[in-house]
Amino acid sequence: MREHLYWKFVLTFLIGVLGSLILSYYITTRIAGDETDYYEEIERVIEGITQVYDLVAEEEKEKIIPILKDLGLDVDTLATHELSDTLSSEEVRQFLNQMAGEVYIDGQSTSLSRSIYLALDDAQGKYLRVNIDLTDDLNDRRALMIRTLLFVLGLGSLFIMFASRFLVGSIRKLTFAAREVTRGNFDVDLKTEREDEIGQLMHSFEEMIQTLKNTEEVRKMFVSNVSHEIQSPLTSIKGYTKAIQDGIIDSKAQSKYLEIIYQEADRLSRLSENLLKLANLDNDQFALTREPYRIDEQIRSVVLTTAPLWQAKNLVINVDLEPLSLDLDKDLMELVWINLITNAIKFTDPGGYIDISYYLEHDKRVIRIRDTGCGIPEEKLPYIFDRFYKVDDARTGKTSGSGLGLAIVKRIILLHGADIHVVSDTNQGTTFFVRLKKY
Repeated sequence: MREHLYWKFVLTFLIGVLGSLILSYYITTRIAGDETDYYEEIERVIEGITQVYDLVAEEEKEKIIPILKDLGLDVDTLATHELSDTLSSEEVRQFLNQMAGEVYIDGQSTSLSRSIYLALDDAQGKYLRVNIDLTDDLNDRRALMIRTLLFVLGLGSLFIMFASRFLVGSIRKLTFAAREVTRGNFDVDLKTEREDEIGQLMHSFEEMIQTLKNTEEVRKMFVSNVSHEIQSPLTSIKGYTKAIQDGIIDSKAQSKYLEIIYQEADRLSRLSENLLKLANLDNDQFALTREPYRIDEQIRSVVLTTAPLWQAKNLVINVDLEPLSLDLDKDLMELVWINLITNAIKFTDPGGYIDISYYLEHDKRVIRIRDTGCGIPEEKLPYIFDRFYKVDDARTGKTSGSGLGLAIVKRIILLHGADIHVVSDTNQGTTFFVRLKKY
């Protein structure tokens, strides 16, 4: 039981309150002068009785008896021989030796039980005894105080038990949610209307669960896509290789199928390189190697490198770039231009046109790459930078790679603190805008 936070809250409160009650009782009954007040009260009563006794004439002494009884005092009359019933022989002797009209007080000044002996008629041996006992009053007062403190303790205990259950209930929900998440179940409801620290913790935990859920979905999709991308070329390689080994394919056609095997192996190699590149770019410790260089010269170099591709399709490429020097990671930006330009070449029909230009936009330097290809449907534009996403069916229907190229481009651009935007119309072409900061 002691291991549960709920009972720790309750026991801690009870110990604290109980200690406070004991201290309060001690302070009230001891330090605050509880008994002292009663001693003083007795002294005042004795003084008042004595004053009344002194004021009454000798022959009227008995008239004070009903007055004292009306005041609620215990009063009785005693004969000389009855004094020994309440006093010791020494006290009786001392009392009888006093002068007539004297007042004899029995009991210690620190006692709450005192007796006053008054001489009513010395000649007849008649005396008046007034008993003053405040012990019961003090005990009743203390009992009432104890009952009140116990009531406060009980009421406070009930309150803290309900309050603790309210507090610990949220923590139990968090514990349950954590256990479910560790089991792979992300469908946990932690919605709460609480706005305190516990509520904020639950909101943060729910956001974390949602993030983990999204990450898990991305992971599963990633694994599925990678498996598919690997399985497809492997199937071709395995099938054609087996066919050649079994002699199903004659020697004249083998070169064709070997070329297919080579292309599929090359596709696997590029997939592996892209995956490694993305893993490297996703690393939190990854750092750009910035250096100032001419962007326009780099783009022209990429256009020349891809010349066999666009010349084979009889494309026209126009490069309208002014001298532009920026502080960027040269190697990574070369990947950006290679991916964007090869995509434009790949999805532009023979005899088409590709335009690469540059313009200023506030504090940004914008590189625009426009092609006259088949374009991208509007509903698919938001997903083209997702990993493994392909729009081949909406464009040429041809195999266009692993679907990682634009994901790599997006990641590189974001690492530079820049942004990339695309505009496309079906059968009208596609335009990519790369906005780079000048510093």
